[in-house]
Amino acid sequence: MPVGASAERTAYLFFLIMLAFSQISIAGTQIALGLCVLFFLIYWLRERPRLLRSGLEFSYAALFASFSVASLLSERPWLSLFNLRKFGLLVMLYLALWLINCRRRLLWSHIVLTLALASMSLFEIIRSCLEDTRLRWATHGITVTYGVVIMMSLLMLLPVRKSLRPLLRARGLPELFLEKYYFDLLLLVITIAFALAGVRSAFVGFAAGLFFLAILKERRLFLYFILVVGLSLLFGPPNLQERLFGIFKVQGDLSNEGRVLLWQTGWRIFLAHPWLGWGWRDLVVVYPDFAPPGADLTKHPFHIGHVHNNFLQVAIIGGGFSLAAFIWFLGAIGKSLYLAIRQLPDSYLRDTVLGSFCAFIGYFFASQFDWSFGDEEIMMALWLIVGVGFAAQRIARIEEEHVGLVLGT
Repeated sequence: MPVGASAERTAYLFFLIMLAFSQISIAGTQIALGLCVLFFLIYWLRERPRLLRSGLEFSYAALFASFSVASLLSERPWLSLFNLRKFGLLVMLYLALWLINCRRRLLWSHIVLTLALASMSLFEIIRSCLEDTRLRWATHGITVTYGVVIMMSLLMLLPVRKSLRPLLRARGLPELFLEKYYFDLLLLVITIAFALAGVRSAFVGFAAGLFFLAILKERRLFLYFILVVGLSLLFGPPNLQERLFGIFKVQGDLSNEGRVLLWQTGWRIFLAHPWLGWGWRDLVVVYPDFAPPGADLTKHPFHIGHVHNNFLQVAIIGGGFSLAAFIWFLGAIGKSLYLAIRQLPDSYLRDTVLGSFCAFIGYFFASQFDWSFGDEEIMMALWLIVGVGFAAQRIARIEEEHVGLVLGT
């Protein structure tokens, strides 16, 4: 086997490992990412394949440039510039776009993601029962991060659960995957873990993503969701009931009150530097000068270095120019995925793009309540999921070109 082809296959192997670890551990994900990039570079240096474009390059470059200018003009430029390293995580989207170049690889990406997520979900459910605590993956450490990651992955997998079956059967894969309800049982385990985690921003994101899935594909899913939520509010575990009711409470809920207080303070911080922002920095030392009159600075929200909202945080970091670029960038992702959903006739490839789109919508709504663009675990999972959707679009184009060549001959 040529060295270039061997390096490309090895890169794909590490891509699958990275995909699995994205549901488990940031350290494992980063190690697999480094090895995946290494072998892909070996492949690229030997074969020099044509560089692929996602259509996001200009908007992402504009966002990076605006953040860079804001960093250079900030009080702590080196710290802000160091934080810009997180922009490099977008390479995960391009790795997915390059390495998932056929249906077989796309299929294995779904299988690996499902098994990794279901295994860790089962582990967390058992651990939570034994310790009588809310689910908090020890490997992630932060419940909010865990909730958003599992929410995006679940939304990605729901649309493909039916279109996967004939492909699994055609590949002669183990009987575990062939039975009609086995894949649904894995998703059920993941859903139970997601519900028991009690991450309210993830609940909001899941509801939004499922709403779009219902509109574009399966209306009954949203009806089932409403039924399950209603039953949970009436008969669910007390902790889950408390978390669900708390979504709609502003007064009397410490978490919601804290977010409102941070948003008020963050808006004042933004208005102080509305064009070029403050740079990417911890805001704890800034809060005392901008907190609303009478605010208790000893409260927990003022110990957090961000304002629990992607758009407001981006505006604070880079000012109005960065906010405009950020909206442009997110709009480019959503537009590309949505147009592909409308154009692709094939069920499996279309469902794959639909899953990525719903996961992106879930991320968008959940990010209104947290600074997830700065959370590496969440962003790595997001770029992988969106990358799989972009890869499905590329596979459709490759197959269309192949059919055209065959018909032309």
